[in-house]
Amino acid sequence: MSRYNTIVRNLAPRFRCLFDGDIAEEIHSLPTYTEAGDQISFASSIIPTMTSQSIALATAGAGVRLGNSWYVNDGAAPDKPEDEVYSFIRRSVSLWFIIDQMNALQCLWEEGGGTNSWAAFVEGGEVKIVMAEGGAVTSVASSSGFGISEGQLCHLLMTCNTSNDIQTLYLNGRLAASSSCGVGEQLSGHGGDWVVGGNSDARNPDDSVANGGFIGRAQDYLYWHEVELGQADALALYRAGIGDDEGLLSSVNLYPFDVSSNPGGLAAGGYLVEEGGVSLVGRTVRAMAGATASIQTLPTLDVSAVENDADAITALVAPASAHATAVASAASSARAAVPPFDFTLL
Repeated sequence: MSRYNTIVRNLAPRFRCLFDGDIAEEIHSLPTYTEAGDQISFASSIIPTMTSQSIALATAGAGVRLGNSWYVNDGAAPDKPEDEVYSFIRRSVSLWFIIDQMNALQCLWEEGGGTNSWAAFVEGGEVKIVMAEGGAVTSVASSSGFGISEGQLCHLLMTCNTSNDIQTLYLNGRLAASSSCGVGEQLSGHGGDWVVGGNSDARNPDDSVANGGFIGRAQDYLYWHEVELGQADALALYRAGIGDDEGLLSSVNLYPFDVSSNPGGLAAGGYLVEEGGVSLVGRTVRAMAGATASIQTLPTLDVSAVENDADAITALVAPASAHATAVASAASSARAAVPPFDFTLL
């Protein structure tokens, strides 16, 4: 089993659609699915560490329509009284995709319709997540400054927590945007559509109704019910998916994030480390935060004043050398502190 698959299973999504040529068997616990619009086709995996297939959508109408579910958008819970109906508080969605043709507006996936919905779009090279209720958009989080291009492999993780009034977008492991939800304690039920690609009827960023899916490829659609994933989870999924396991440990804190946009995070030297992340990643992130942040404080060495004086140069660089040794030791200890996978959970 690949590291990526192990991380996915440990995160335990409610639904997983691998899109590997046999869609129905991969959509766990869902009653039905149909191909929305034009016939979909299958292509080779777009995730470097996966061997399964991806879906290829050649027209804006092509996509996969999933059945309504209490765990996503509509109805009564199967294990609860009939009068205890759907509620929407915490959700997380992960999707790998490649845009093959950059149109004006493309819907990556959506749940709901023109009245109440939650969806992800690509517009003008930016990814936007949109929440709507009562026939109007209540919130848009846009990845301004994190543009994507045709043919680029992208990993999207989008989350929401309506009780805390925040929805968050991560692209390729990085925090790209966040905004309020604007729907109160929960988003009202919104049966009718749950689609990856296809002709969407969710409300788009300008508050009209979208009518086209994306032209490209998609793979491994994951959906969490009542779970809000975080920064460490986004980075773990992306790094493991592209096979950069060492990068997961060595560069996890090297991207600047806006701490103010995620008050639940832990600031370390101006870099964001998410509290409550996946244990196998979160512990390493927190262990290395101090060492990584301290690198930023190293002064620039100026050896021009000592020229060829070997003793003076040695004295000048000694503190930096000692610092580098300490950082290397901290990194080694952090890696050693990562707990082994609990394979009994698989």
